[in-house]
Amino acid sequence: MWAEPRMAKQWTIKPPFADAGKLAITLGVPPVVARVLGPRGLATPEAARAFLKPELSQLHEPAALAGLMEAADRLVAAARAGEPIVIYGDYDVDGITGSAILWHALRLADANVRVYVPHRLEEGYGLNMEAVEALAAEGTRLLVTVDCGISGAAETARARELGLDVIITDHHEADPDRLPPANILVDAKLPDSTYPFRDLSGAGVALKLAWAVGQRLSQRDRVSEPFREFLISATGLAALGTIAD
Repeated sequence: MWAEPRMAKQWTIKPPFADAGKLAITLGVPPVVARVLGPRGLATPEAARAFLKPELSQLHEPAALAGLMEAADRLVAAARAGEPIVIYGDYDVDGITGSAILWHALRLADANVRVYVPHRLEEGYGLNMEAVEALAAEGTRLLVTVDCGISGAAETARARELGLDVIITDHHEADPDRLPPANILVDAKLPDSTYPFRDLSGAGVALKLAWAVGQRLSQRDRVSEPFREFLISATGLAALGTIAD
């Protein structure tokens, strides 16, 4: 027996970052840090500082993400009407942290809300028919996904047939020919999305939605102080979901 020869790896080495010394002095960091930052697109002091010392003021407003404010409007209306809301979250760290963020935000709105996380081995990833039908039978009126759903066209259609309103929040690539027929779609990777940062995690999208809910509750761009404190603490969960994903 003989083995086919393996393809030799071809390494492409980027040229040294010419301004590493200048950037290191400006930032007050070791030259090796500047040499790493430059080739990664962080070649200016402004870009490098924003990466090394991020501030909350750098976060994009929720309204920049298509569908987000409409989703917040629907959630706040459901909370005020006492409609049963189910957050359908993925079972990984991103989905769980995102679900926790959105649940806390809706509880601050006095919503009738609970979280459903499918069993990884028995139900698999994403929306599934049995869960959708069971949730509908239990009286759910509004189903909102976290970190899943963008590929669940058939399951979303079934939920709509059963009388549920469906909000899909996800961060995975969307097939433009098979988008789910949800009432509202929120995903920075939708074909027509103009959101400045398309690599939001599922928890990142949930944090943006929670922020939008807070704005709608206060009826202005600024959220209430208790909601602000919650959002600041929730950035830790969003960071955990992002890193783990």
